[in-house]
Amino acid sequence: MKLLARYGLLERWQALAERDRKALLIMTVAIVGALFYLSVWQPSTTALTDAKAYYQKERELYDYLLVRTSHMQPQVASLDAAELIAKAQEIAQSEGLIRLKPVLNSENHLEVRVESEQAVSLISWLEQLKQHGVFVLQATLAPQGAGLLSGQLVLGLKR
Repeated sequence: MKLLARYGLLERWQALAERDRKALLIMTVAIVGALFYLSVWQPSTTALTDAKAYYQKERELYDYLLVRTSHMQPQVASLDAAELIAKAQEIAQSEGLIRLKPVLNSENHLEVRVESEQAVSLISWLEQLKQHGVFVLQATLAPQGAGLLSGQLVLGLKR
């Protein structure tokens, strides 16, 4: 109130006709409403529309990837640890990998020591094991001559 009195605004307001006061009040409300609309309402509705469009786009991408990846994942036969060791040894013998001896460690992973084995046979062995749900966790291999590898593999079983 002191501010209004200091600049004489209160006297000016009271000196206005009733019709002018109502017009000034309506104009003030309209200007405040327009400022609110332009500074708060419009940006928030624009942001909401953009967020909905982004969400819809991401949802479509998620659905697309979900459909594509469900077709890409092979059906894996479930083996227990003992069957897995037997299968690994059977496939190793069929590939001519006579020096491979898979052993199950404490974390239920197969540890395989590789000594001077043919790289092609080893890769074929791993590909066949992959069909049974086995994947390579760790591989430490070094070349030992023409097409021969030595090292260690740690293989895991998909659950």
